[in-house]
Amino acid sequence: MSKSNNNPIGIISGSTLKIIGCILMLIDHIGYHLYPKIEILRIIGRLSMPIFAFLIAEGCFYTKNKLKHFLLIFISGIIFLIGVWIFDGIWYFNIFTQFSISVLYIYLIQYLQKFISSKDNKIIKTIISLIIFSISLIIGNYLFRLIPFEYGFLTTLLPVFVSMLYIKKYSDSKVIKYFDNHLLKVLITAIFLILIYKDLGSNIQIYSILSIPILLLYNGEVGCKRMKYFFYLFYPAHIAIICLIKMLMIK
Repeated sequence: MSKSNNNPIGIISGSTLKIIGCILMLIDHIGYHLYPKIEILRIIGRLSMPIFAFLIAEGCFYTKNKLKHFLLIFISGIIFLIGVWIFDGIWYFNIFTQFSISVLYIYLIQYLQKFISSKDNKIIKTIISLIIFSISLIIGNYLFRLIPFEYGFLTTLLPVFVSMLYIKKYSDSKVIKYFDNHLLKVLITAIFLILIYKDLGSNIQIYSILSIPILLLYNGEVGCKRMKYFFYLFYPAHIAIICLIKMLMIK
């Protein structure tokens, strides 16, 4: 099978990468809800967030129905939020609600890229686009200071900045196309993971960098399309099952 991202070491498809992410997330939530004293479970779980962040950027580039894509991620996150609140009494916006905001940012950038790529007044359009994007970043950063999110604003921006390198279809320039490179996208991810670790001030968060070797093996292929909706259902479903087990253990 050809590697659509031209990664010479790519052997993992998108569906396989999602399965790995789901397993890692399951381990993380088992550790958080059932065995909080077993730190290795949380350490292993740190690898899941970067994988899903990378896949969010990838999905936004290839999806045809943008509204449907956004709603699937957003609703999945909201169901998770409600489930945790019912079972644990904890109210916070989880990583998938954050990634739904990432999706909105990515679609804004895609629109601005198309706006700039038209022939007339490119300099003026570029300036206008930069102003719009800068204002959106200021608003987003302010909201994240007011609302209890699971991760900080930098985590929301991780898939956004990775998505900026998906630029081949917006420009014919060979120089610009050079930046649409899988290794460069993984490098951006690694840099953000270090910044997120410093921002959150959590020692355990540094282990998220161990996801980089997994991402380096991604070949850009979709993989098994039949499992598409399974991944959206898995996120709220697995936490509901874990919380039910937790209730039974307490009793």
